[in-house]
Amino acid sequence: RERLDAAAFSVQRAYRHLQDRRAMERLFERRRQILRKEKELQRQIAAATKIQSAWRKHWLRRVLDMRFQLRRKALAKERRMRSEMAKRLAEKRRAEDEVRLMEEHLRQRIAKAWKIGSDADGTVYFFNWITEETTHEKPDGWEPDEDEVWVRNVDKRGNVYFYNLLTGQSRWPDEHDKEEVGAGEVHCVHCQTRKAMRMCLVCRDAFCGECFDTIHRSGWLASHEWKPYVEAKKGWSVVKARTEHEKDFYIKPGEDATYEKPEELMLNDRLYQERDYYKKVLEYKSAAERYAKKVGKLQEVVEGLQYDKDTKLYEESLAAAKQQEELDRDYYKKV
Repeated sequence: RERLDAAAFSVQRAYRHLQDRRAMERLFERRRQILRKEKELQRQIAAATKIQSAWRKHWLRRVLDMRFQLRRKALAKERRMRSEMAKRLAEKRRAEDEVRLMEEHLRQRIAKAWKIGSDADGTVYFFNWITEETTHEKPDGWEPDEDEVWVRNVDKRGNVYFYNLLTGQSRWPDEHDKEEVGAGEVHCVHCQTRKAMRMCLVCRDAFCGECFDTIHRSGWLASHEWKPYVEAKKGWSVVKARTEHEKDFYIKPGEDATYEKPEELMLNDRLYQERDYYKKVLEYKSAAERYAKKVGKLQEVVEGLQYDKDTKLYEESLAAAKQQEELDRDYYKKV
């Protein structure tokens, strides 16, 4: 009996040890499974974190690229607007400079175009060939040549003398220095000493060769043409009118007399070049002023476009920021 009880106790103890080992194995297996699941979960979390980080970086790059593209477009548009504005301003400044230079050149030419003369009563006047202005006061800053101041006159006895239009002085020519002239010949209207050899077709005065070259050296006088005095005196003769209501009378040997001025006596067209130039300058100045007004209006349009551009850029930046906020909100909801 005792032996049976001891054997039963031994079997029970062995069975309990087996049950304990199996329980411990099951416990260890569950523990291993839990650890494997935790490791897998951690691996998945780490992988998800990397994917999220990569996606976030990719999306940020896309957003930055979009912003950079918008900014580049805005800068390109701004550069075009600035270039167009600078071009308009440069054209306006160039037009204004040309007008200023033209006005300065015109002022200089007008200042040199004054001539001095006297009417039938001996009253001195000043005449501008370009502007056709006449005045009895000496123009400011204008100094006439000595040859223009001294004019040739004839007294009641037929004696030739020279009269200074500005100072009123008179002087007699030196008779012993005069060249002898034959029938139909005259002395030079300027020096009154040498025999006249040339007839100015514009001034209608007879000059010796030296005086003609001296007087017609420069300016608009240099454009005057001439012919030998011998040939010129065979042409038309002018009978001056006695009153302002009458006309000059023109006579030429071998042809009918006429009250109409012949073409040979008309002023050369080059005399009117200065006057035409003056008129063209006035037209150019008027056109430049109109062009400056147009440039001013274009500048106002450019400023309006600049304001519209700034407004559009501001609206685009607001829309881009709002879009970015929505994308970020959707992204965090998914996460």
